Amino acid sequence: MTAQQKKIIKTASKIIEKDGIEKLTMRKLAKQAKLHPNCLYQNFENKNEILKHVAKSMTDDVLSETRFENKNAKEQLIFAVSAFLKRLSEQPHVIDFVFFNKDIDQILPEDSISIPNHFIGKINAAINERPSNKQVDTQNLFIRILSTIHGLAMMIKQGMLAYHPQLAEVRLAYI
Repeated sequence: MTAQQKKIIKTASKIIEKDGIEKLTMRKLAKQAKLHPNCLYQNFENKNEILKHVAKSMTDDVLSETRFENKNAKEQLIFAVSAFLKRLSEQPHVIDFVFFNKDIDQILPEDSISIPNHFIGKINAAINERPSNKQVDTQNLFIRILSTIHGLAMMIKQGMLAYHPQLAEVRLAYI
């Protein structure tokens, strides 16, 4: 990737972080990157190609914060959810783009994992690690956990709930 392509992707990321994906236009991107609009098309086929690179970068960044390998599956899930909710409270537009975006699986390159799919894997691992003496309908537990994560995220996003470090641990204690 060239220096100019990196600059374009970095500028697009900043626009999304500050204003959201809806405000990203090629004209605004060119202006903020201090480039001629034609320069964008010389480096990328179209806006979707730029978004693919931005989505990959943002997703990798968020996922890198949610990984904690030296714990059991439940602790890993709680750590991942806590890091995710913290990022949501700090950069809501980024999470809108990489988590709440219904088209994210089509935007990301094929070799990438989306944040929702990452959480699905973490949830399944936590459920499968539960002691066998705890009889529970795993499908209902899965839905309950995913709903808890999504609900907490929506409440933080809407300003109805403030993030605090123990939020995920307290709300997911039933796992």
